[in-house]
Amino acid sequence: MSKNPPHRPRKLIKEIWQGADKILYKKKMFELANRGGHQEELLGVLPIGRDSFYDLMKKDKESPELLCEEELDLADTIKRCYTLRKNWWTKKLRDAAFNDSKHNNATLICFYMKNAFRDEFKDRLETTEKQVIIQDGAKEGFGLDN
Repeated sequence: MSKNPPHRPRKLIKEIWQGADKILYKKKMFELANRGGHQEELLGVLPIGRDSFYDLMKKDKESPELLCEEELDLADTIKRCYTLRKNWWTKKLRDAAFNDSKHNNATLICFYMKNAFRDEFKDRLETTEKQVIIQDGAKEGFGLDN
């Protein structure tokens, strides 16, 4: 009967996000983000587990007041990296769309952006209940046929 291998010890963000290490991690993260690196690549730079990474981002979104100073700083760095990544890919898509280049595939870049930046790049527009009511009211009010 084989046992599962022991898990690596869980490191606290307070321990790793200090002094020279913090500066080194930020530098590596920003270098990756400036080249459009995926979030998983950014995660590979940090000596924390995937669950800790996503727990931090969830806590930052839901209740940032519960985070310590180091956690808030790391969450802010991750959000800045997200923006840098998104800007890099947006520029890449714009270049592919408007510059007829053999090396750029606009469709591929578009699909990547829909995957990597789901909140901002969607295939379909989602309508809210309020929008539907306004649209239905407009149809009735202006005599538009269904």
